[in-house]
Amino acid sequence: MNHPSTVRPPSLLLSQINAWTGRLLGRHGALWRLRLLRLLQKGGLSPFIRLPVGMYRLDLDARHPFHALMLVGLYEMELVAQYKRLLEPGDTYVDVGAEVGYTAALAGNRIGREGRMILFEPDPRIHPRLVSHLASAPSDRAPRTVLFDWACSDRRGEFALGLASHSGQSRLIQSDAVNWMTPSHEVVAIQTIPAAEALNDEGVDHIRLLKMDVEGHELPALRGLETWLADKRIDAVIIESNPWLLTVNGYGPGHLHAFFRQYDYVGAHEDGQAIDRRRLEKGELENLTYARDIETLRRALPGYQPPPAGASDWTADEYQAMIDEMKQENHPAVLARRLILCAAEGDLDVAIEKAEALLAERPELDHLRGHLAHWLCARKDWARAVAHYDRLIERNPEDTECQARLDEARRHCF
Repeated sequence: MNHPSTVRPPSLLLSQINAWTGRLLGRHGALWRLRLLRLLQKGGLSPFIRLPVGMYRLDLDARHPFHALMLVGLYEMELVAQYKRLLEPGDTYVDVGAEVGYTAALAGNRIGREGRMILFEPDPRIHPRLVSHLASAPSDRAPRTVLFDWACSDRRGEFALGLASHSGQSRLIQSDAVNWMTPSHEVVAIQTIPAAEALNDEGVDHIRLLKMDVEGHELPALRGLETWLADKRIDAVIIESNPWLLTVNGYGPGHLHAFFRQYDYVGAHEDGQAIDRRRLEKGELENLTYARDIETLRRALPGYQPPPAGASDWTADEYQAMIDEMKQENHPAVLARRLILCAAEGDLDVAIEKAEALLAERPELDHLRGHLAHWLCARKDWARAVAHYDRLIERNPEDTECQARLDEARRHCF
């Protein structure tokens, strides 16, 4: 597949202007610098600007919202600070979802020639630029680096990758149950591999820092590292979490937290506050840091404090239920949540068809059956809605709200 725009040479003039204004104004003039660069680009100059990151040289597209922040030093400043606190010369760094290599460049400068970097980036549009960025560092100073053009998951196989309009936002289409969420733009086939398998093949036995940014595919990618987490062979993990995309795949931020909790990893929000259920369930897009022990977490986030008594949390039964759902492929509760979101996004007919098929196999999913009855009412299919409300009342005769909906549907039938 050819994407020539991704390897255009940078504008040396704009690169020099960005460097000069950066020295003159620093981060305080970031907005002014961005406006100036975009104004000058209208004159026909290349939108790509060369950014020195230590020993690396990155050619970034100023039209890209995240790359623009990188160019003016405002991208993920707390994440950058954690890299400086956690990584030391000789460490091993793993980046799952390396994109154009900005975070890899930060890590490479910290760990140096005695360190190791293992990077994964499956998007074919940006892979050539990532290769070029990594090659820009002097070989006698750069860490030993291995770059895979595979995605990380819990098994080897072929997946569909939906290419977003902006690189770094592409995502794996995980199953037929969510094909309705396939992006409208290009979809390409890519190979997946469990990260542990690739690491073992490379002779890696310990990771100082793992960064993961996989747009909703976090749990399958983490399952590919379960043995490493169970053996505490990973000191710290930074997850660039997207709660909405987790929901698309039938999970939520609570599942992500439960996954780490089962291996006794401690976690915090990027501001150093202990993981809080209410904050996660608000659906904030943010970085989460998990560490093998409190000492490592405090090294990454010096202001970390354990959760106070009475902090918002899941119950032990809720944690166990989430762990059980993650262990079973296509768990019915997970599929049900996908279908409920499918209906919310407007694909009601698809949701009805798939919900009825799932309920034929798993009739105990009352929550999904209630939604299905409501969807059928919206389609004015009153007889089928009545049949599902009847099933719900049989299982729970005291549900007065369901009884009221059943009575209303019956009135429309006759």
